Amino acid sequence: MPPRAFIEEEFDDDTDLPLPTHSLPNTGTRGPLLQEIDSEEDEDVADEDDEEEYDPREEVIASGSGSRTSVPAQQQSGKGPLMNRETTKTWTTLYPIYIDAKRPLHKNERRIPRAKSVWWPLSSDMGEACARLGFNTLHDQGKRHPKDWENPGRVKVQFKKDGRLVNPSIPTKKKLLLHVAAYVQSKRPQFVPTPESLVPRKNARGMTKVPLPPSPAPAIPQRLPANSPIVETGMLVESMKQTLANEKTQQAQAQVEGTGGKGKRKVIRVRA
Repeated sequence: MPPRAFIEEEFDDDTDLPLPTHSLPNTGTRGPLLQEIDSEEDEDVADEDDEEEYDPREEVIASGSGSRTSVPAQQQSGKGPLMNRETTKTWTTLYPIYIDAKRPLHKNERRIPRAKSVWWPLSSDMGEACARLGFNTLHDQGKRHPKDWENPGRVKVQFKKDGRLVNPSIPTKKKLLLHVAAYVQSKRPQFVPTPESLVPRKNARGMTKVPLPPSPAPAIPQRLPANSPIVETGMLVESMKQTLANEKTQQAQAQVEGTGGKGKRKVIRVRA
């Protein structure tokens, strides 16, 4: 009797879970063990969601201490050493979402207390803060966080140099974010959460919801960078609204002119 054919399912998941580098406290019912392994206190290198594939066409200028933004290679004009993404791959990455008060507290979203964050953070302000703290920074305006597509821009920070902290008073990424957020708060005090705005909301089921930002929101150019898709869409919407308003005005004027001449008509005949 010939052997029967069978299908063997092969497990091909090559995901490796990280092992802790130090003993972990007993978390009890506070949460899964992996949350302790992923503690953001120890995150002083590139995050897993920050890794990007290197594209040689995307060369940028690294700004030294005190400079603010990066410039495309064709616009460098001698402003600092030319480097590409491979050079800054191990630098710490900061996204605006990390200090965004509108976001929930999560590893890949807001990482500091809401009271110390800002409602509408911009990567340009974050890069300025890092430069003032003495770090070599690279403001990458074209990249964006996958959960924050409407607010493009990120900052690459040389957190360590030759294995040593660049700023010993800032030993962790979380403390760096706190310093950056404090600078942004001082620069844009109108975006600082007030005690009233920090009160959590409740939904119909009694579950806590993220507080809403102040209303009305500031103008789009004040809360989003110029290359945001929302800015372009907002301009288009405003233009369409203006066009529709003009059309309605013209139609109303035409109706008034059309009804204003009712009565006898005067006909002038010209003889040949």
